[in-house]
Amino acid sequence: TGGPELGPAMGEDDVPHADIELDAGAEPGEFNSRLLSLLRRVLPEWVDVRDIAAEPITGGITNELTLATPTLHAPGSREDDETRRGRGEGGRVEPVVVRVFGNGTDAFLDRAAENRAVRALNAHGFGATCLATFANGRVEEALTRLRPMTPAEMPSPGGAAAIAGAMARLHSLPLDIVPASTSAPTSAPTSAPTSA
Repeated sequence: TGGPELGPAMGEDDVPHADIELDAGAEPGEFNSRLLSLLRRVLPEWVDVRDIAAEPITGGITNELTLATPTLHAPGSREDDETRRGRGEGGRVEPVVVRVFGNGTDAFLDRAAENRAVRALNAHGFGATCLATFANGRVEEALTRLRPMTPAEMPSPGGAAAIAGAMARLHSLPLDIVPASTSAPTSAPTSAPTSA
């Protein structure tokens, strides 16, 4: 595994895609290894990353979320230069959130439609940017520079105005912002058998 991974294909939503599955229930060392391999394949800026810290994000309902932060870079890479670390926009490889879809949830959730909706909302400035997709999930921007509002901030005049403004922007979007699928559905709908 010394060289860089093969580059990604482009997915239906014009973001990099790799036909790799992650098992969120795998042993941590195996999961981290597969996760790093995926990130090196779909995100060009991760090609020199050699190790990561993978921190579970709790609170999800159907998905397993992991914050992946680069911790070791290839010798001689620009990230290996200590003078560049900590700058963020100066070429630093940023952490990402990896969303592994819950087992069996594709039976009742159309993940391709969900990915199209996320990309459409991203185009209008909503949500964490979808950076790539993979067989059973998505790689998203980590919103490390933001924090949720506290319960005390929400009803304050500034907080309430910010919430109302964001909701007004969201609700002003046309209903047809999500493009239709460009590929055939992965499974046909099933119906209950009929008796004669």
